[in-house]
Amino acid sequence: MRPKIICTSPTFGKYSLKAVEMLENEGYELVRISMEDAKNPVKLINYVQDAQGWIVGFSKVTREVLENAPMLK
Repeated sequence: MRPKIICTSPTFGKYSLKAVEMLENEGYELVRISMEDAKNPVKLINYVQDAQGWIVGFSKVTREVLENAPMLK
């Protein structure tokens, strides 16, 4: 299983795929999360629980979400 990075930024990789390709070449799985799911704390916690990275964008980062993200680096 590849390490997972979640992305709540709607523009990450939109104008250039270079950063996306770099992550994939390093063995990461990039999981894009819809803005709707990113705004829902329960759904967001489900995504971050096993993520090693999070490309945030405009999402609200709360204590509750971070406390449920033990693998984030």
